[in-house]
Amino acid sequence: VKAIEAIAERLGLDVKTFAKQPFLKLSGGQKQKLLIAIALGREAELLIMDEPTANLDPEARHTFFKLLAERALRAREIETLTYVASSLNRSLDLQTILDDIIKAALELVDGEGGSVMLLDPEKQKLRLYAARGLDNQIVEQASRDIGQGIAWQVFQTRRPLLTQGALLGAAPVEFVHHKRVTSSISMPLVLEDEIIGVLNVNSTRPERL
Repeated sequence: VKAIEAIAERLGLDVKTFAKQPFLKLSGGQKQKLLIAIALGREAELLIMDEPTANLDPEARHTFFKLLAERALRAREIETLTYVASSLNRSLDLQTILDDIIKAALELVDGEGGSVMLLDPEKQKLRLYAARGLDNQIVEQASRDIGQGIAWQVFQTRRPLLTQGALLGAAPVEFVHHKRVTSSISMPLVLEDEIIGVLNVNSTRPERL
């Protein structure tokens, strides 16, 4: 019920105000908003809607499409987590698991290149252990000695960092695999509350990340 009320409010309908009012007494727009809230506020694998934006004002119509996009993203996130969990269950090989993590991350955000860097406990430096969509030369350079840069900053702060535009000019090789890369995101990898590394994903199109 709370989820339905929250969606209704985002669409511009105060459910509490109309709680005791018969459905037939609502306006066309109010009915449509309530029906959309009921549909999107429940867990369902399939939604069938017939002209869902009919009777909606421009702002509510925009919110509706935004809600659909959020729902699609949640579905992709669940699918990604399921894929990674399946990888962990079927393999104990670290390289296989890391490759699957990169693959899942790239598919989730529609990225074009990425890498996983893990902490070298002895040297206290990040080293590249797996990569996709990166030139071999970059992989070799990044694998030799990583201790500074954006990835290291994310590791120390435990906070993800999105880098775009001119800031990429200062990014190290573990982050940027091509001169045309316009946006990159670096995320901490945490295992049982202990940070173990960093996942980097980048794209040549800024709207993807």
